[in-house]
Amino acid sequence: AVCRNWRTAVRHPDVWAVTDLRSCRNKNIDVLVEALCTTPWLSHLTDLNLEFVSSVQDVHVEEIVSRFGARLSRLNLNGCQKVSDAGLAAVAKLCGERLSHLGIYWNLKLTEKGIEALAGSCPHLVHLNLSGCKGLNDRSLALIGKGCKRLELLDITRCVKLSDDGLVHITRSCLDLQVLNLYAISTFTDRSLGSIG
Repeated sequence: AVCRNWRTAVRHPDVWAVTDLRSCRNKNIDVLVEALCTTPWLSHLTDLNLEFVSSVQDVHVEEIVSRFGARLSRLNLNGCQKVSDAGLAAVAKLCGERLSHLGIYWNLKLTEKGIEALAGSCPHLVHLNLSGCKGLNDRSLALIGKGCKRLELLDITRCVKLSDDGLVHITRSCLDLQVLNLYAISTFTDRSLGSIG
């Protein structure tokens, strides 16, 4: 009876609302995504962590958000370096206004095109980690400032193509910002740093 009760309990959808798959980084990604998308008790998934599951590609992200996008509010793709602007556009399109937290640090494929999709569809983002996304530029920050005004945390550490112009867009637009990580960016001067307040 205990085993049956346990099996019933762990299959309840609310148990799986937050799912952390970081420990699956060495698993076959196609099998992992298929299991994720076809398991009935994952129907209430709202928070998915795929940090450093490095084999995740755009096609996998698209499949995941096609299945869970209407409910997904938190998505961690940190270290998923095979995800590009197309994957981020799928997240933006299918998660849209529901998405509040997104991590996609250490991604060299991400450009302003992906940020444009994100900022145009995800106005309720409060936490955005773009640390190490070296393809981002000042226009990327202008797009974030225009579309993601509710940000409370923004990490742009090591985004080396940014300048004062981009940072000023953020500081003037994202008035709820409480945490702004700028480590390892030498291009900011007193002009933009003085606008932080």
